[in-house]
Amino acid sequence: MELPVLAKAALTGDDMEIGYTVNGTFEVGRDGLFLYLPTCVYTEIYDDPVIYKYSFDVEEGQQDSMSEFLEYYVTNIDPGLGYASAEEARQDAVTTRTMLWFVGGLIGIIFGAAGVLNLVNTIITSILARRHEFATMQSIGMTAKQLTRMMIWESVCYVIGVCVAGLLLSVILAFTMVKVLIGGIWYFTFHFTLVPAVIVCIILLIAAVFLPVIALKVFNNGSIVEKLRVVE
Repeated sequence: MELPVLAKAALTGDDMEIGYTVNGTFEVGRDGLFLYLPTCVYTEIYDDPVIYKYSFDVEEGQQDSMSEFLEYYVTNIDPGLGYASAEEARQDAVTTRTMLWFVGGLIGIIFGAAGVLNLVNTIITSILARRHEFATMQSIGMTAKQLTRMMIWESVCYVIGVCVAGLLLSVILAFTMVKVLIGGIWYFTFHFTLVPAVIVCIILLIAAVFLPVIALKVFNNGSIVEKLRVVE
Protein backbone atom coordinates (compact mmCIF):
# COMPACT_ATOMS: atom_id res chain seq x y z
CA MET A 1 0.00 0.00 0.00
CA GLU A 2 1.41 3.35 -1.06
CA LEU A 3 0.18 6.45 0.73
CA PRO A 4 1.21 10.09 0.34
CA VAL A 5 2.78 11.83 3.33
CA LEU A 6 0.56 14.80 4.03
CA ALA A 7 2.40 16.28 6.99
CA LYS A 8 4.86 15.72 9.78
CA ALA A 9 3.55 16.09 13.32
CA ALA A 10 5.28 17.20 16.48
CA LEU A 11 4.38 14.47 18.96
CA THR A 12 2.97 15.45 22.31
CA GLY A 13 3.35 13.51 25.51
CA ASP A 14 0.06 11.74 24.88
CA ASP A 15 1.04 10.76 21.36
CA MET A 16 4.42 9.44 22.43
CA GLU A 17 2.80 7.45 25.24
CA ILE A 18 5.47 8.34 27.76
CA GLY A 19 3.20 8.76 30.74
CA TYR A 20 1.57 12.16 30.55
CA THR A 21 -1.90 10.68 30.14
CA VAL A 22 -4.17 9.60 32.95
CA ASN A 23 -3.98 6.05 31.58
CA GLY A 24 -0.40 5.58 32.67
CA THR A 25 2.57 4.50 30.61
CA PHE A 26 2.10 2.38 27.53
CA GLU A 27 4.94 1.46 25.17
CA VAL A 28 3.53 0.20 21.92
CA GLY A 29 5.98 0.93 19.13
CA ARG A 30 9.16 1.37 21.17
CA ASP A 31 11.42 3.16 18.67
CA GLY A 32 9.12 2.51 15.70
CA LEU A 33 7.32 5.10 13.61
CA PHE A 34 4.03 6.68 14.63
CA LEU A 35 1.65 6.71 11.66
CA TYR A 36 -1.60 8.67 11.58
CA LEU A 37 -3.93 7.11 9.01
CA PRO A 38 -7.31 8.23 7.73
CA THR A 39 -10.32 6.23 8.85
CA CYS A 40 -10.89 4.68 5.44
CA VAL A 41 -7.38 3.19 5.41
CA TYR A 42 -7.64 2.10 9.02
CA THR A 43 -10.80 0.12 8.32
CA GLU A 44 -9.09 -1.63 5.40
CA ILE A 45 -6.19 -2.82 7.54
CA TYR A 46 -8.28 -4.21 10.41
CA ASP A 47 -11.27 -6.49 9.98
CA ASP A 48 -12.84 -5.34 13.23
CA PRO A 49 -11.47 -1.84 13.91
CA VAL A 50 -12.02 -0.37 17.34
CA ILE A 51 -10.92 2.82 19.06
CA TYR A 52 -8.12 2.00 21.48
CA LYS A 53 -7.99 5.33 23.27
CA TYR A 54 -9.59 8.71 22.90
CA SER A 55 -8.22 11.59 24.96
CA PHE A 56 -9.95 14.96 25.28
CA ASP A 57 -9.94 18.00 27.52
CA VAL A 58 -12.92 19.25 29.51
CA GLU A 59 -13.35 22.75 30.85
CA GLU A 60 -13.15 23.01 34.62
CA GLY A 61 -16.77 24.04 34.96
CA GLN A 62 -17.95 20.98 32.99
CA GLN A 63 -15.83 18.28 34.62
CA ASP A 64 -18.49 17.08 37.06
CA SER A 65 -21.22 16.85 34.43
CA MET A 66 -18.85 15.08 32.01
CA SER A 67 -17.88 12.59 34.70
CA GLU A 68 -21.55 11.87 35.39
CA PHE A 69 -22.21 11.42 31.67
CA LEU A 70 -19.25 9.04 31.21
CA GLU A 71 -20.16 7.07 34.30
CA TYR A 72 -23.70 6.64 33.01
CA TYR A 73 -22.46 5.76 29.50
CA VAL A 74 -20.00 3.05 30.52
CA THR A 75 -22.48 1.63 33.05
CA ASN A 76 -25.69 1.54 31.03
CA ILE A 77 -24.95 2.05 27.34
CA ASP A 78 -21.60 0.39 26.64
CA PRO A 79 -20.22 -1.56 29.64
CA GLY A 80 -17.28 -2.69 27.50
CA LEU A 81 -15.79 0.77 27.67
CA GLY A 82 -13.86 2.28 30.53
CA TYR A 83 -12.66 5.77 31.25
CA ALA A 84 -10.07 7.39 33.44
CA SER A 85 -10.17 11.03 34.47
CA ALA A 86 -7.48 13.38 35.70
CA GLU A 87 -9.27 13.57 39.07
CA GLU A 88 -9.15 9.79 39.45
CA ALA A 89 -5.47 9.77 38.57
CA ARG A 90 -4.90 12.58 41.08
CA GLN A 91 -6.68 10.65 43.82
CA ASP A 92 -4.69 7.51 43.03
CA ALA A 93 -1.48 9.52 43.19
CA VAL A 94 -2.48 11.04 46.54
CA THR A 95 -3.31 7.58 47.90
CA THR A 96 0.03 6.23 46.75
CA ARG A 97 1.85 9.22 48.18
CA THR A 98 0.08 8.84 51.53
CA MET A 99 1.02 5.17 51.65
CA LEU A 100 4.65 5.96 50.88
CA TRP A 101 4.65 8.71 53.52
CA PHE A 102 3.25 6.27 56.08
CA VAL A 103 5.68 3.48 55.25
CA GLY A 104 8.63 5.85 54.96
CA GLY A 105 7.67 7.65 58.17
CA LEU A 106 7.31 4.34 60.03
CA ILE A 107 10.72 3.20 58.81
CA GLY A 108 12.19 6.58 59.77
CA ILE A 109 10.68 6.36 63.27
CA ILE A 110 12.07 2.86 63.73
CA PHE A 111 15.57 3.89 62.63
CA GLY A 112 15.34 7.09 64.67
CA ALA A 113 14.37 5.14 67.80
CA ALA A 114 17.20 2.71 67.11
CA GLY A 115 19.60 5.65 66.84
CA VAL A 116 18.45 7.12 70.17
CA LEU A 117 18.70 3.72 71.87
CA ASN A 118 22.17 3.25 70.42
CA LEU A 119 23.16 6.66 71.79
CA VAL A 120 21.77 5.73 75.23
CA ASN A 121 23.63 2.42 75.17
CA THR A 122 26.88 4.10 74.12
CA ILE A 123 26.67 6.72 76.87
CA ILE A 124 25.77 4.23 79.62
CA THR A 125 28.47 1.77 78.53
CA SER A 126 31.06 4.53 78.43
CA ILE A 127 30.14 5.72 81.95
CA LEU A 128 30.16 2.21 83.42
CA ALA A 129 33.50 1.37 81.79
CA ARG A 130 35.12 4.64 82.87
CA ARG A 131 33.93 4.93 86.47
CA HIS A 132 37.47 4.38 87.78
CA GLU A 133 38.78 6.98 85.32
CA PHE A 134 36.16 9.50 86.41
CA ALA A 135 36.91 8.87 90.09
CA THR A 136 40.62 9.39 89.44
CA MET A 137 39.97 12.73 87.71
CA GLN A 138 37.64 13.82 90.51
CA SER A 139 40.21 12.88 93.12
CA ILE A 140 42.70 15.34 91.63
CA GLY A 141 40.26 18.22 91.42
CA MET A 142 37.67 17.69 88.66
CA THR A 143 34.23 18.81 89.77
CA ALA A 144 30.93 17.11 89.01
CA LYS A 145 29.97 19.97 86.67
CA GLN A 146 33.21 19.60 84.71
CA LEU A 147 32.67 15.85 84.42
CA THR A 148 29.12 16.38 83.22
CA ARG A 149 30.23 19.03 80.74
CA MET A 150 32.94 16.69 79.38
CA MET A 151 30.45 13.85 78.85
CA ILE A 152 27.97 16.20 77.19
CA TRP A 153 30.60 17.40 74.73
CA GLU A 154 31.65 13.81 73.99
CA SER A 155 28.03 12.87 73.29
CA VAL A 156 27.44 15.96 71.16
CA CYS A 157 30.59 15.28 69.10
CA TYR A 158 29.46 11.68 68.61
CA VAL A 159 26.02 12.83 67.43
CA ILE A 160 27.48 15.50 65.13
CA GLY A 161 29.64 12.88 63.44
CA VAL A 162 26.67 10.55 63.00
CA CYS A 163 24.46 13.38 61.66
CA VAL A 164 27.05 14.54 59.13
CA ALA A 165 27.51 10.98 57.86
CA GLY A 166 23.73 10.47 57.78
CA LEU A 167 23.08 13.70 55.87
CA LEU A 168 25.74 12.86 53.30
CA LEU A 169 24.31 9.37 52.88
CA SER A 170 20.80 10.85 52.52
CA VAL A 171 21.96 13.17 49.73
CA ILE A 172 23.72 10.33 47.89
CA LEU A 173 20.76 7.95 48.14
CA ALA A 174 18.25 10.68 47.22
CA PHE A 175 19.99 11.64 43.98
CA THR A 176 20.76 8.05 42.98
CA MET A 177 18.36 5.32 44.08
CA VAL A 178 15.33 7.42 45.09
CA LYS A 179 15.49 9.67 42.02
CA VAL A 180 15.69 6.66 39.72
CA LEU A 181 12.71 4.99 41.42
CA ILE A 182 10.61 8.18 41.28
CA GLY A 183 11.57 8.71 37.63
CA GLY A 184 9.98 5.36 36.78
CA ILE A 185 6.54 6.48 38.04
CA TRP A 186 5.00 8.89 35.56
CA TYR A 187 2.76 10.77 38.02
CA PHE A 188 5.55 11.45 40.55
CA THR A 189 8.04 14.29 40.58
CA PHE A 190 11.28 14.38 42.52
CA HIS A 191 11.62 17.03 45.23
CA PHE A 192 14.69 16.83 47.44
CA THR A 193 14.40 17.76 51.12
CA LEU A 194 16.49 17.24 54.23
CA VAL A 195 13.82 18.37 56.71
CA PRO A 196 13.17 14.88 58.21
CA ALA A 197 16.90 14.24 58.59
CA VAL A 198 17.43 17.63 60.22
CA ILE A 199 14.57 16.95 62.67
CA VAL A 200 16.15 13.63 63.64
CA CYS A 201 19.51 15.35 64.11
CA ILE A 202 17.93 17.95 66.39
CA ILE A 203 16.30 15.19 68.47
CA LEU A 204 19.64 13.38 68.75
CA LEU A 205 21.42 16.59 69.78
CA ILE A 206 18.83 17.24 72.49
CA ALA A 207 19.21 13.67 73.70
CA ALA A 208 23.01 14.05 73.66
CA VAL A 209 22.70 17.00 76.08
CA PHE A 210 20.30 15.46 78.60
CA LEU A 211 21.25 11.77 78.55
CA PRO A 212 24.77 12.19 80.01
CA VAL A 213 23.34 14.21 82.91
CA ILE A 214 20.80 11.51 83.74
CA ALA A 215 23.22 8.64 83.14
CA LEU A 216 25.90 10.14 85.42
CA LYS A 217 23.40 10.57 88.25
CA VAL A 218 22.15 6.98 87.92
CA PHE A 219 25.27 5.01 87.02
CA ASN A 220 28.07 7.11 88.54
CA ASN A 221 26.80 7.66 92.06
CA GLY A 222 28.66 6.88 95.26
CA SER A 223 31.78 8.30 96.89
CA ILE A 224 35.10 8.78 95.15
CA VAL A 225 36.70 6.11 97.36
CA GLU A 226 34.09 3.53 96.36
CA LYS A 227 34.54 4.30 92.70
CA LEU A 228 38.34 4.12 92.97
CA ARG A 229 38.01 0.57 94.24
CA VAL A 230 36.22 -0.45 91.03
CA VAL A 231 38.53 -2.71 89.04
CA GLU A 232 38.79 -1.63 85.43
